Amino acid sequence: MNMVFLGIGVLVVVLVIVVVIVLISDSGSSSKQSSNKSKSNSNTNRVDSSAKIAISSIEFPKNIEQMPLTALSQITKNMFDTYNALGYCNKSGNALEKTEWHSWQVSMLLVFLKLRQDFLIPYEKNIFHSSILDLSEAVMQNEMQKIFRKYTNNVNVKKSRDLLSGEVIWSAREVSIILYAIMFNKKF
Repeated sequence: MNMVFLGIGVLVVVLVIVVVIVLISDSGSSSKQSSNKSKSNSNTNRVDSSAKIAISSIEFPKNIEQMPLTALSQITKNMFDTYNALGYCNKSGNALEKTEWHSWQVSMLLVFLKLRQDFLIPYEKNIFHSSILDLSEAVMQNEMQKIFRKYTNNVNVKKSRDLLSGEVIWSAREVSIILYAIMFNKKF
């Protein structure tokens, strides 16, 4: 008789363990689902890879959009100076693919481009790498669309300047294309 009670006791313990495991796994999967739901909600502003984006429709950090044009022009000129000093025109094509620029810088450049102001700089086009200078107008348009898509899909414009300055996700090639578009007053 003691063996029967012992067998029933072991069976009850095993059933309790199975029920606890099932309950734990259900709550884990529902938290994963809610986590995935919140992730998908945060990505609702993602832009389809085939959609054409106008720069006028891109949202930028308010601090940059509200900057006086004179300040933004000076910052853009300083970025041209930095770009030129880094000598990207003489680097290998692979060096242009390194991510060295942060989202705050790119935000300022794109806002400046959005304003479509004439920007006279004391540089010649030879500050750019030959791979940038050789781009056709159609390829340049396509590359700018990729940049706009990347910006829209990856940059949270609600973040502070410090946080955006920590997001080093932009290649020298992408910055080259933006600067080229600014220098030659390209419309997007």
